[in-house]
Amino acid sequence: MSEKSTTSNGTASSAKRTKTAASSAKSTGTKSSSTKASAKTNSWSFDSLGDTFETVRARFDDVPGQLKDNVEAVRSAANETVEVLRNSSTLMADGVRSVNLQILDNAQSDINRLFETTRSLLEAKNLKEAVEIQSEFVQESFQAQVKQAREISELTVEKTRESFEPISEGVTNFYTKVREQRASA
Repeated sequence: MSEKSTTSNGTASSAKRTKTAASSAKSTGTKSSSTKASAKTNSWSFDSLGDTFETVRARFDDVPGQLKDNVEAVRSAANETVEVLRNSSTLMADGVRSVNLQILDNAQSDINRLFETTRSLLEAKNLKEAVEIQSEFVQESFQAQVKQAREISELTVEKTRESFEPISEGVTNFYTKVREQRASA
């Protein structure tokens, strides 16, 4: 019988090794104290090694199942994140549309103001009145442009924040689920 014999489950049989060591010692006819100590040490270390091997094997037996569960959890979280991105892109498109509509409204207002000023200029009775109308138009236009720029800027920030809020939440949820899955594994 070989010292490396194994059982059907692949673990070393310490009982068979101990018997082999004992029969070897009998066949040589000597049983010194060092042989006894060596047999005890080998027996203990092989038993300990077998127990350690069994513990490690038991831990790794379920690795494929754990990997499958982890992959499934990550896949599910990734799908949820993609859905969040899809919804966020819809919000972003709506935000861009709102900003563009505001820009068009501002342009319409500017055009209306320009035509009113042009009509007033044509109705001016003298040059002094025309210069006053033109000066008033430039001043009003500047103030309107500043106000419109501020409104567009605020609207852009608001719509950007609205569209990125679900992304932030979705990514946070994704990493939370991955961390929870890792912790439970």
